[in-house]
Amino acid sequence: MPHGIYYDSINDSYWYGGIEFTKDNVECMKEYVGNVEYPYVKINGKKYYLEKGSSENIQSVNIDGTSVNVDANSKIFYIDTNGAKNYEQANFVQDPVRFAKYYLSIIKNKSAYEYYKHAYEFSRAVLGTPVSGYKDKAGKSVTPAGYGLKDLRTTNATIYNEENSTTKISEYGDFAIFDGENIEYPNSNFNKHRSSIIRYVVETNLQTAISSFESKAGGTDFIMPKISETDWEVIENDVCAISFLQGLNLGDKKYNGYSVVANNLTPAYIDENDIYILATDSYGNRIYSRPNDNTINSSNIITGLGYEPGIWKINFEMKQDKSTGTTIYYEPLSYIASDGQTGYLASYSSIIGSSGFVPIKSTGGIYNYMKNTVTDTRLKRAYYTALARERWGSYNDNNINYEIYNGTGQDYFINSYP
Repeated sequence: MPHGIYYDSINDSYWYGGIEFTKDNVECMKEYVGNVEYPYVKINGKKYYLEKGSSENIQSVNIDGTSVNVDANSKIFYIDTNGAKNYEQANFVQDPVRFAKYYLSIIKNKSAYEYYKHAYEFSRAVLGTPVSGYKDKAGKSVTPAGYGLKDLRTTNATIYNEENSTTKISEYGDFAIFDGENIEYPNSNFNKHRSSIIRYVVETNLQTAISSFESKAGGTDFIMPKISETDWEVIENDVCAISFLQGLNLGDKKYNGYSVVANNLTPAYIDENDIYILATDSYGNRIYSRPNDNTINSSNIITGLGYEPGIWKINFEMKQDKSTGTTIYYEPLSYIASDGQTGYLASYSSIIGSSGFVPIKSTGGIYNYMKNTVTDTRLKRAYYTALARERWGSYNDNNINYEIYNGTGQDYFINSYP
Protein backbone atom coordinates (compact mmCIF):
# COMPACT_ATOMS: atom_id res chain seq x y z
CA MET A 1 0.00 0.00 0.00
CA PRO A 2 1.48 3.42 -0.87
CA HIS A 3 1.52 5.49 2.31
CA GLY A 4 2.69 8.68 0.62
CA ILE A 5 5.89 9.09 2.65
CA TYR A 6 9.10 7.60 1.33
CA TYR A 7 12.47 7.08 2.97
CA ASP A 8 15.71 7.89 1.14
CA SER A 9 18.34 5.70 2.77
CA ILE A 10 21.18 7.38 0.88
CA ASN A 11 20.45 10.85 2.24
CA ASP A 12 18.66 9.67 5.40
CA SER A 13 15.70 11.85 4.42
CA TYR A 14 11.95 11.56 3.92
CA TRP A 15 9.91 12.57 0.86
CA TYR A 16 6.32 13.64 0.79
CA GLY A 17 4.46 15.15 -2.17
CA GLY A 18 7.70 15.49 -4.11
CA ILE A 19 9.39 17.49 -1.30
CA GLU A 20 12.41 16.19 0.60
CA PHE A 21 12.76 16.69 4.35
CA THR A 22 16.16 16.25 5.97
CA LYS A 23 17.55 16.75 9.46
CA ASP A 24 19.13 19.96 8.19
CA ASN A 25 15.73 21.47 7.29
CA VAL A 26 15.58 23.34 10.59
CA GLU A 27 13.60 26.49 11.31
CA CYS A 28 13.56 29.27 13.89
CA MET A 29 9.96 30.36 14.33
CA LYS A 30 9.30 33.86 15.67
CA GLU A 31 6.29 35.79 16.90
CA TYR A 32 5.46 38.65 19.23
CA VAL A 33 4.59 38.54 22.91
CA GLY A 34 3.60 42.06 23.84
CA ASN A 35 5.93 44.39 21.97
CA VAL A 36 8.89 42.00 21.70
CA GLU A 37 9.52 39.32 19.08
CA TYR A 38 10.76 35.96 20.42
CA PRO A 39 11.88 32.67 18.85
CA TYR A 40 9.59 29.83 19.91
CA VAL A 41 8.62 26.20 19.50
CA LYS A 42 5.21 24.58 20.02
CA ILE A 43 5.13 21.38 22.09
CA ASN A 44 1.89 19.60 22.99
CA GLY A 45 -0.10 22.67 22.01
CA LYS A 46 1.92 25.03 24.21
CA LYS A 47 4.46 27.55 22.92
CA TYR A 48 7.86 27.95 24.58
CA TYR A 49 9.74 31.19 23.91
CA LEU A 50 13.45 31.99 24.11
CA GLU A 51 14.27 35.24 25.89
CA LYS A 52 17.84 36.38 25.29
CA GLY A 53 19.84 37.97 28.11
CA SER A 54 21.51 41.37 27.97
CA SER A 55 24.76 39.64 27.00
CA GLU A 56 25.64 36.19 25.70
CA ASN A 57 27.21 33.51 27.87
CA ILE A 58 27.98 30.60 25.57
CA GLN A 59 28.34 27.34 27.48
CA SER A 60 29.03 23.82 26.22
CA VAL A 61 26.61 21.12 27.34
CA ASN A 62 27.17 17.39 26.87
CA ILE A 63 24.02 15.54 25.78
CA ASP A 64 24.56 11.80 25.51
CA GLY A 65 28.10 12.26 24.26
CA THR A 66 27.35 15.18 21.94
CA SER A 67 28.63 18.63 22.88
CA VAL A 68 26.32 21.55 22.06
CA ASN A 69 26.63 25.28 22.71
CA VAL A 70 23.87 27.28 24.35
CA ASP A 71 23.48 30.78 25.72
CA ALA A 72 23.31 30.28 29.48
CA ASN A 73 22.10 33.85 30.03
CA SER A 74 18.95 33.26 28.01
CA LYS A 75 15.68 32.05 29.53
CA ILE A 76 12.77 29.93 28.35
CA PHE A 77 9.20 30.84 29.20
CA TYR A 78 5.62 30.03 28.29
CA ILE A 79 2.44 32.04 28.75
CA ASP A 80 0.42 30.61 31.63
CA THR A 81 -3.36 30.67 31.98
CA ASN A 82 -3.49 34.21 33.38
CA GLY A 83 -1.39 35.67 30.55
CA ALA A 84 1.88 36.03 32.49
CA LYS A 85 5.31 34.66 31.55
CA ASN A 86 6.27 31.47 33.35
CA TYR A 87 9.99 30.54 33.44
CA GLU A 88 9.70 27.22 35.30
CA GLN A 89 9.86 24.80 32.35
CA ALA A 90 13.63 24.77 31.81
CA ASN A 91 16.44 26.51 33.69
CA PHE A 92 20.12 26.31 32.74
CA VAL A 93 21.42 26.38 36.34
CA GLN A 94 19.01 23.73 37.59
CA ASP A 95 19.18 21.33 34.63
CA PRO A 96 21.57 22.33 31.81
CA VAL A 97 20.81 19.23 29.69
CA ARG A 98 17.05 19.78 29.74
CA PHE A 99 17.57 23.49 29.09
CA ALA A 100 19.84 22.70 26.13
CA LYS A 101 17.24 20.42 24.55
CA TYR A 102 14.57 23.11 24.75
CA TYR A 103 17.06 25.70 23.54
CA LEU A 104 17.91 23.60 20.47
CA SER A 105 14.26 22.76 19.76
CA ILE A 106 13.57 26.50 19.55
CA ILE A 107 16.51 27.74 17.48
CA LYS A 108 16.76 24.56 15.38
CA ASN A 109 13.14 23.52 15.09
CA LYS A 110 12.92 20.30 13.07
CA SER A 111 9.26 19.56 13.78
CA ALA A 112 8.39 19.04 10.11
CA TYR A 113 11.18 16.47 9.65
CA GLU A 114 10.14 14.65 12.84
CA TYR A 115 6.50 14.62 11.71
CA TYR A 116 7.26 12.88 8.41
CA LYS A 117 9.86 10.61 10.00
CA HIS A 118 7.46 9.33 12.64
CA ALA A 119 4.57 9.13 10.17
CA TYR A 120 6.71 6.90 7.95
CA GLU A 121 7.84 4.71 10.83
CA PHE A 122 4.33 4.39 12.26
CA SER A 123 2.92 3.54 8.82
CA ARG A 124 5.50 0.79 8.44
CA ALA A 125 4.61 -0.59 11.87
CA VAL A 126 0.88 -0.54 11.12
CA LEU A 127 1.36 -2.39 7.84
CA GLY A 128 3.49 -5.09 9.44
CA THR A 129 6.99 -4.10 8.27
CA PRO A 130 8.41 -1.89 11.07
CA VAL A 131 11.81 -0.31 10.64
CA SER A 132 14.63 -1.82 12.65
CA GLY A 133 14.57 -0.75 16.30
CA TYR A 134 11.17 0.96 16.08
CA LYS A 135 9.64 1.73 19.49
CA ASP A 136 6.35 3.27 20.56
CA LYS A 137 6.08 6.41 22.70
CA ALA A 138 6.39 4.40 25.89
CA GLY A 139 9.76 3.13 24.67
CA LYS A 140 8.49 -0.41 24.06
CA SER A 141 9.86 -2.28 21.06
CA VAL A 142 7.34 -3.32 18.43
CA THR A 143 7.41 -6.95 17.32
CA PRO A 144 8.97 -7.80 13.92
CA ALA A 145 5.45 -8.32 12.60
CA GLY A 146 4.44 -4.80 13.60
CA TYR A 147 0.79 -4.20 14.32
CA GLY A 148 -0.26 -6.52 11.51
CA LEU A 149 -3.07 -4.36 10.15
CA LYS A 150 -2.18 -4.48 6.46
CA ASP A 151 -5.16 -6.68 5.58
CA LEU A 152 -7.63 -5.03 7.96
CA ARG A 153 -11.12 -4.79 6.43
CA THR A 154 -14.17 -2.75 7.30
CA THR A 155 -16.01 -5.90 8.37
CA ASN A 156 -13.38 -6.43 11.06
CA ALA A 157 -14.75 -3.34 12.83
CA THR A 158 -17.26 -4.15 15.56
CA ILE A 159 -19.20 -2.20 18.13
CA TYR A 160 -20.24 -3.43 21.59
CA ASN A 161 -23.90 -3.17 22.54
CA GLU A 162 -25.61 -3.25 25.91
CA GLU A 163 -25.77 -7.05 25.89
CA ASN A 164 -21.95 -7.17 25.72
CA SER A 165 -22.10 -8.72 22.28
CA THR A 166 -20.66 -7.23 19.13
CA THR A 167 -22.24 -5.99 15.95
CA LYS A 168 -20.37 -5.96 12.68
CA ILE A 169 -20.28 -2.60 10.91
CA SER A 170 -20.79 -3.81 7.38
CA GLU A 171 -23.64 -1.81 5.87
CA TYR A 172 -21.18 0.74 4.52
CA GLY A 173 -19.36 -1.80 2.40
CA ASP A 174 -16.69 -4.48 2.73
CA PHE A 175 -13.25 -3.28 1.65
CA ALA A 176 -9.61 -3.19 2.81
CA ILE A 177 -9.11 -0.07 4.95
CA PHE A 178 -5.44 0.47 4.05
CA ASP A 179 -5.74 -0.38 0.38
CA GLY A 180 -5.70 2.23 -2.36
CA GLU A 181 -5.02 5.98 -2.14
CA ASN A 182 -2.97 7.62 0.63
CA ILE A 183 -5.02 7.70 3.84
CA GLU A 184 -5.08 11.51 4.11
CA TYR A 185 -6.92 11.87 0.80
CA PRO A 186 -10.72 12.42 1.02
CA ASN A 187 -11.44 9.50 -1.33
CA SER A 188 -9.14 7.02 0.39
CA ASN A 189 -10.57 3.81 1.82
CA PHE A 190 -9.30 4.79 5.26
CA ASN A 191 -11.08 8.14 5.13
CA LYS A 192 -14.31 6.54 3.88
CA HIS A 193 -14.19 4.08 6.77
CA ARG A 194 -13.40 6.83 9.29
CA SER A 195 -16.41 8.83 8.11
CA SER A 196 -18.71 5.83 8.16
CA ILE A 197 -17.72 4.94 11.73
CA ILE A 198 -18.46 8.49 12.91
CA ARG A 199 -21.80 8.47 11.13
CA TYR A 200 -22.67 5.02 12.50
CA VAL A 201 -21.89 6.02 16.09
CA VAL A 202 -23.85 9.29 15.85
CA GLU A 203 -26.87 7.63 14.26
CA THR A 204 -27.05 4.65 16.62
CA ASN A 205 -26.60 6.79 19.73
CA LEU A 206 -29.29 9.19 18.56
CA GLN A 207 -31.68 6.36 17.83
CA THR A 208 -31.07 4.92 21.29
CA ALA A 209 -31.58 8.30 22.97
CA ILE A 210 -34.76 9.00 20.99
CA SER A 211 -36.19 5.58 21.78
CA SER A 212 -35.40 5.94 25.48
CA PHE A 213 -36.90 9.42 25.72
CA GLU A 214 -39.95 8.51 23.68
CA SER A 215 -40.88 5.75 26.11
CA LYS A 216 -41.14 8.36 28.89
CA ALA A 217 -42.69 11.17 26.88
CA GLY A 218 -46.33 10.28 27.30
CA GLY A 219 -47.16 9.23 23.75
CA THR A 220 -45.23 11.98 21.92
CA ASP A 221 -43.66 10.72 18.71
CA PHE A 222 -40.03 11.58 18.04
CA ILE A 223 -38.21 10.83 14.83
CA MET A 224 -34.62 10.50 13.73
CA PRO A 225 -33.64 13.85 12.13
CA LYS A 226 -32.53 13.75 8.52
CA ILE A 227 -29.06 15.30 8.59
CA SER A 228 -27.94 16.86 5.32
CA GLU A 229 -24.76 15.68 3.61
CA THR A 230 -23.30 19.16 4.07
CA ASP A 231 -23.76 18.89 7.84
CA TRP A 232 -22.44 15.32 7.85
CA GLU A 233 -19.25 16.65 6.26
CA VAL A 234 -18.88 19.10 9.15
CA ILE A 235 -19.62 16.42 11.76
CA GLU A 236 -17.14 13.98 10.24
CA ASN A 237 -14.30 16.45 9.79
CA ASP A 238 -14.51 19.06 12.56
CA VAL A 239 -14.71 19.20 16.33
CA CYS A 240 -18.37 20.11 16.77
CA ALA A 241 -21.50 20.00 18.89
CA ILE A 242 -24.87 18.74 17.64
CA SER A 243 -28.12 19.85 19.26
CA PHE A 244 -31.65 18.62 18.58
CA LEU A 245 -35.04 20.14 19.25
CA GLN A 246 -38.11 17.97 18.68
CA GLY A 247 -41.77 18.12 19.65
CA LEU A 248 -42.05 21.91 19.99
CA ASN A 249 -45.68 22.90 19.41
CA LEU A 250 -46.22 25.33 16.53
CA GLY A 251 -49.99 25.58 16.40
CA ASP A 252 -51.23 22.50 14.60
CA LYS A 253 -47.68 21.38 13.81
CA LYS A 254 -44.59 20.35 15.73
CA TYR A 255 -41.04 21.57 15.13
CA ASN A 256 -38.38 18.92 14.61
CA GLY A 257 -34.92 20.28 13.85
CA TYR A 258 -31.22 20.17 14.65
CA SER A 259 -28.14 22.38 14.54
CA VAL A 260 -24.45 21.67 14.06
CA VAL A 261 -21.89 24.07 15.53
CA ALA A 262 -18.27 23.51 14.51
CA ASN A 263 -15.32 24.67 16.60
CA ASN A 264 -12.82 25.76 13.98
CA LEU A 265 -10.45 27.33 16.50
CA THR A 266 -9.64 24.40 18.74
CA PRO A 267 -5.88 24.04 19.40
CA ALA A 268 -6.24 20.24 19.48
CA TYR A 269 -6.99 19.87 15.78
CA ILE A 270 -4.97 21.14 12.82
CA ASP A 271 -7.14 21.23 9.71
CA GLU A 272 -5.21 20.90 6.46
CA ASN A 273 -7.25 23.80 5.06
CA ASP A 274 -6.15 26.21 7.80
CA ILE A 275 -2.58 26.87 6.68
CA TYR A 276 -1.83 30.30 5.22
CA ILE A 277 1.18 31.30 3.11
CA LEU A 278 3.04 34.63 3.46
CA ALA A 279 3.58 36.46 0.18
CA THR A 280 3.74 39.96 -1.25
CA ASP A 281 0.71 41.23 -3.15
CA SER A 282 0.69 43.50 -6.20
CA TYR A 283 0.75 46.59 -3.95
CA GLY A 284 3.80 45.45 -2.00
CA ASN A 285 1.82 44.48 1.10
CA ARG A 286 3.00 41.47 3.09
CA ILE A 287 -0.09 39.29 3.41
CA TYR A 288 -1.10 35.78 4.38
CA SER A 289 -3.27 33.98 1.83
CA ARG A 290 -4.68 30.52 1.37
CA PRO A 291 -2.28 28.22 -0.51
CA ASN A 292 -4.83 28.01 -3.33
CA ASP A 293 -4.75 31.78 -3.87
CA ASN A 294 -4.33 32.55 -7.57
CA THR A 295 -1.66 35.18 -6.94
CA ILE A 296 0.88 33.04 -5.03
CA ASN A 297 4.00 31.98 -6.90
CA SER A 298 7.74 31.55 -6.33
CA SER A 299 8.47 35.19 -7.12
CA ASN A 300 6.25 36.66 -4.38
CA ILE A 301 6.53 34.06 -1.60
CA ILE A 302 8.54 35.81 1.11
CA THR A 303 11.91 34.26 2.00
CA GLY A 304 14.69 35.02 4.47
CA LEU A 305 12.47 34.68 7.56
CA GLY A 306 14.41 31.79 9.08
CA TYR A 307 11.38 29.55 8.63
CA GLU A 308 9.04 28.47 5.88
CA PRO A 309 6.45 31.23 5.33
CA GLY A 310 3.36 29.28 6.36
CA ILE A 311 1.33 29.64 9.55
CA TRP A 312 -1.75 28.17 11.21
CA LYS A 313 -4.79 30.44 11.25
CA ILE A 314 -5.12 30.47 15.06
CA ASN A 315 -1.80 32.33 15.20
CA PHE A 316 -3.71 35.38 13.99
CA GLU A 317 -5.73 35.61 17.21
CA MET A 318 -5.16 38.63 19.44
CA LYS A 319 -3.51 37.77 22.75
CA GLN A 320 -2.87 39.40 26.13
CA ASP A 321 0.45 39.96 27.90
CA LYS A 322 0.05 40.54 31.65
CA SER A 323 3.66 40.00 32.66
CA THR A 324 4.38 43.69 33.28
CA GLY A 325 1.41 44.40 35.54
CA THR A 326 -0.30 46.26 32.72
CA THR A 327 -2.29 44.22 30.23
CA ILE A 328 -0.92 44.61 26.71
CA TYR A 329 -3.04 43.47 23.79
CA TYR A 330 -0.98 42.30 20.85
CA GLU A 331 -1.14 40.37 17.60
CA PRO A 332 1.59 37.69 17.46
CA LEU A 333 2.23 38.16 13.73
CA SER A 334 2.28 41.96 13.59
CA TYR A 335 5.47 43.96 13.38
CA ILE A 336 6.92 47.29 12.26
CA ALA A 337 9.41 46.76 9.46
CA SER A 338 12.51 48.90 8.93
CA ASP A 339 10.67 50.75 6.19
CA GLY A 340 7.88 51.63 8.61
CA GLN A 341 5.38 49.25 7.05
CA THR A 342 3.10 47.31 9.35
CA GLY A 343 2.48 43.64 8.59
CA TYR A 344 1.63 40.88 8.27
CA LEU A 345 -1.97 41.16 7.09
CA ALA A 346 -4.58 38.60 6.08
CA SER A 347 -5.79 38.50 2.49
CA TYR A 348 -9.44 39.48 2.51
CA SER A 349 -10.14 38.06 -0.93
CA SER A 350 -8.82 34.55 -0.30
CA ILE A 351 -9.36 34.06 3.45
CA ILE A 352 -12.48 36.04 4.26
CA GLY A 353 -13.93 36.69 0.83
CA SER A 354 -15.12 34.34 -1.85
CA SER A 355 -12.88 35.21 -4.77
CA GLY A 356 -9.26 35.16 -5.82
CA PHE A 357 -8.62 31.47 -5.24
CA VAL A 358 -9.12 28.07 -6.82
CA PRO A 359 -12.10 26.30 -5.17
CA ILE A 360 -10.55 23.40 -3.29
CA LYS A 361 -13.60 21.14 -3.55
CA SER A 362 -13.47 21.28 -7.34
CA THR A 363 -9.95 19.84 -7.24
CA GLY A 364 -10.77 17.02 -4.79
CA GLY A 365 -9.37 18.61 -1.64
CA ILE A 366 -6.16 20.41 -0.67
CA TYR A 367 -3.98 17.29 -0.98
CA ASN A 368 -5.17 16.66 -4.52
CA TYR A 369 -4.73 20.34 -5.29
CA MET A 370 -1.10 20.26 -4.12
CA LYS A 371 -0.45 17.00 -5.95
CA ASN A 372 -2.19 17.61 -9.28
CA THR A 373 -2.51 21.38 -9.69
CA VAL A 374 0.44 23.06 -7.97
CA THR A 375 3.73 22.86 -9.87
CA ASP A 376 5.59 25.41 -7.74
CA THR A 377 7.89 23.46 -5.39
CA ARG A 378 8.43 26.61 -3.30
CA LEU A 379 4.72 26.75 -2.47
CA LYS A 380 4.56 23.00 -1.84
CA ARG A 381 7.47 23.12 0.60
CA ALA A 382 6.00 26.09 2.48
CA TYR A 383 2.63 24.39 2.81
CA TYR A 384 3.80 20.86 3.68
CA THR A 385 6.34 22.20 6.19
CA ALA A 386 3.85 24.48 7.96
CA LEU A 387 1.19 21.76 8.16
CA ALA A 388 3.64 19.17 9.51
CA ARG A 389 5.24 21.63 11.95
CA GLU A 390 1.88 22.58 13.47
CA ARG A 391 0.62 19.01 13.66
CA TRP A 392 3.80 17.69 15.26
CA GLY A 393 3.55 20.34 17.97
CA SER A 394 -0.16 19.86 18.63
CA TYR A 395 -1.96 17.77 21.24
CA ASN A 396 -3.13 15.14 18.78
CA ASP A 397 0.39 14.26 17.63
CA ASN A 398 2.33 14.35 20.87
CA ASN A 399 -0.54 12.97 22.93
CA ILE A 400 -1.38 14.97 26.03
CA ASN A 401 -2.63 11.81 27.79
CA TYR A 402 0.80 10.26 27.35
CA GLU A 403 2.32 13.27 29.07
CA ILE A 404 -0.17 13.20 31.94
CA TYR A 405 0.04 9.50 32.73
CA ASN A 406 3.72 8.90 32.02
CA GLY A 407 5.22 12.30 32.76
CA THR A 408 7.42 12.18 29.67
CA GLY A 409 5.33 13.76 26.92
CA GLN A 410 7.59 16.79 26.60
CA ASP A 411 10.68 14.59 26.73
CA TYR A 412 9.30 12.55 23.85
CA PHE A 413 9.25 15.71 21.75
CA ILE A 414 12.71 17.00 22.70
CA ASN A 415 14.55 13.67 22.89
CA SER A 416 15.73 14.04 19.29
CA TYR A 417 17.80 17.12 20.17
CA PRO A 418 20.66 17.30 19.39
